[in-house]
Amino acid sequence: VGLGDARAPELTAALPPEVVQVRREVADALEWHDFKVAARQAKKLLARDPHDRWANMVLSDALVELGDVDGAADALQRVLDRKPTGAAYL
Repeated sequence: VGLGDARAPELTAALPPEVVQVRREVADALEWHDFKVAARQAKKLLARDPHDRWANMVLSDALVELGDVDGAADALQRVLDRKPTGAAYL
């Protein structure tokens, strides 16, 4: 998952400011290995848009780190079900 991409203006310009802010919070939490916060904030993004590939990818990452392999697999499966392009990994 491209955490820096949560902060890149050219990749976030089309997103609402509140989504950009939460993505930054997720990226910061993952950098600091605060996986509970990362998962909580990713779920906040998914409440807004359940098909957000970036949010599902980072949720999967955070849940793996928290030992919730089944939850991580579910989040990753949601990404795969949408037939991701390379943009899913940004």
